[in-house]
Amino acid sequence: HTDDQENRGEQAIKDLVREKMENLKMSLVDDLETKLFQAFGSIAANEPNSLDYYIREDPTASATVSGIAQDTYSWWQNKIKDMVNLDVSVQLLDQLRTMINNCSSGLDRPNLLVADQSSFEKVEDETLEQKIITQGGTGDAMFDTIRFHGLDIVWSPSAVANSIYVLNLRYLRWITNSDFDFNMTEWKPAQ
Repeated sequence: HTDDQENRGEQAIKDLVREKMENLKMSLVDDLETKLFQAFGSIAANEPNSLDYYIREDPTASATVSGIAQDTYSWWQNKIKDMVNLDVSVQLLDQLRTMINNCSSGLDRPNLLVADQSSFEKVEDETLEQKIITQGGTGDAMFDTIRFHGLDIVWSPSAVANSIYVLNLRYLRWITNSDFDFNMTEWKPAQ
């Protein structure tokens, strides 16, 4: 019980608990992020559906998503753009703009772009070439946040390589079952 010996006193114990809770939170975020990008066939029954369940590489393949057959109802198929034979340095932003528009319906449009690191950096390179600065302040060679067509672009180390997900978070929900959530109980000594 080294933690008990090193953290005597009420404030030290509170600091230790705060640190352990922060570590737990970071571990859960990492675990959920990994599961978010898992291949569809590798998801256990008690795990959340991954993006691969909703966003198929071949949206015309026979698949049922949330009880709706994609091959029967084409309006339920996700959009995809394969850029294998395209020059990414020339056509990336044009194709991304078209994909955002293809995923929009009037004012109902995507609100987040999630990329793998490589794709994010390609968008960042293209953004840097435009040299448009919208916020004043100290000059910086890179950006902390990139926006394209008003949408934040973030990257995930778990995202599928060479992919940018165009998402509308209004239609994605995290639904939990209270029987499986964490329950706060009395403190228990570590074994």
